Amino acid sequence: MTVLGLKGAELDTVVNGENWDEPKYLPLFKAAESMGAVLFFHPQPQHNFMVERMPRHGLFNSLGVIVEDAIVVAALILGGVLDACPALKACIAHGGGPACFAMGRIDRAWRALPEARRSIPEPPSAYQRRLYYDSVVGSEEALRFLLDRVGADRVVLGSDWPFVPWYPSPVTWVEGLASLSRDEKDQILWRNLEALLKL
Repeated sequence: MTVLGLKGAELDTVVNGENWDEPKYLPLFKAAESMGAVLFFHPQPQHNFMVERMPRHGLFNSLGVIVEDAIVVAALILGGVLDACPALKACIAHGGGPACFAMGRIDRAWRALPEARRSIPEPPSAYQRRLYYDSVVGSEEALRFLLDRVGADRVVLGSDWPFVPWYPSPVTWVEGLASLSRDEKDQILWRNLEALLKL
């Protein structure tokens, strides 16, 4: 960032087989926070549990990657990373996978724990708006749900290039969505990224 002018880094959802909430990785998040770096988390399609669990049907990419997205959301929230780094700029691919859809269950599990065993002071759902998410969710209904859960100011345009073919383009897809307002489209297409990357 200081030499080449980069805006941050892209990271896998796991690191050497470990989750990102291991205490030894906290200095990385502290450094990213202090530099204003954007960390974009994207899983590896050929490197997730679905490759071994069910290699048929292409599920390692269609389903496996979004489960990995949800795991990194849970790790950043429940692992206390967002508490320790309140100004951290982290964006999760594929709309965070099913994390926002499952947040009610995650909240219930958090509430069921004795208070002494809770790793964060607030329910997990209180943190989901502290993350950013890209728009590669697969359907208009899924994007509408994501926007309603986290707000249009937390969603940025994604392309998933080169893994997902778009015709004619991800921009055209967003522009054609009837359930999104003009303001929501503009936030996703350029305004959020302009602010996030300080362009």
